[in-house]
Amino acid sequence: MFLPKIPTEQWAEYIISHFQDRHRTISHDLAVRICTEVEGYSSYVQQLAWHVFSLLDEGETATDEHINAAMRNLLNSCEHLFMQQTNPLTEYQMNFLRAIVQGIHSEFGETSIRESFNLGSASNITRLKTALTNAELIEADGRRIVLTDPVFACWFKMRFVD
Repeated sequence: MFLPKIPTEQWAEYIISHFQDRHRTISHDLAVRICTEVEGYSSYVQQLAWHVFSLLDEGETATDEHINAAMRNLLNSCEHLFMQQTNPLTEYQMNFLRAIVQGIHSEFGETSIRESFNLGSASNITRLKTALTNAELIEADGRRIVLTDPVFACWFKMRFVD
């Protein structure tokens, strides 16, 4: 069952009010940033907001540095799960994920893309898509292939691309 994402404005108001209730302050822009960092995924919005909140003492105001530190904490807390998801992947599957996090979302069969990311033959692309879809790591968003989890995408890019 697909549940629509909660609008960012509603999240921002919620985050701001809960910070205020506990005598902490977060600006509207930073509350929105929490949502955008995790593409509005409710569980991640809540986790990231909690990480930011946990870095503040009573009376303090959140800053960009708090968001950055909280994001690192979120990534660290998810790392074990993400390692379990990537450990069984083949080199070709990892390369396919690298292509996606580097901005390639279609046309994987083109020679230049296959060669740049070492994806193997054109017939291998279908097998890669199927395997990674079955592993629930990718999905089709219209004609584009995207990673299903925005925090996984950030972690993957940090660990295997940057």
